[in-house]
Amino acid sequence: MKKAALKIEILHYLNLLESSGQDKVLAFAKRLFKSPKKKKVNHSLISFAGSFNASDLKEMSSAISEGCETIDKNAW
Repeated sequence: MKKAALKIEILHYLNLLESSGQDKVLAFAKRLFKSPKKKKVNHSLISFAGSFNASDLKEMSSAISEGCETIDKNAW
């Protein structure tokens, strides 16, 4: 749908609503505008896709979990 036609259709239905419905549409539109934008893909990491087998991934995941869940109070 072209932008101008879309605006006309939205305004048509908006005008059919009562004030409370129009307020809901406005609030919804504002939430859509504030919603996080899709992040761009980090193409430098795509080259690694599929280069690790399941066993390696499991081993890395375990190492990260173990290392990140341990607090060395003397490290600071």
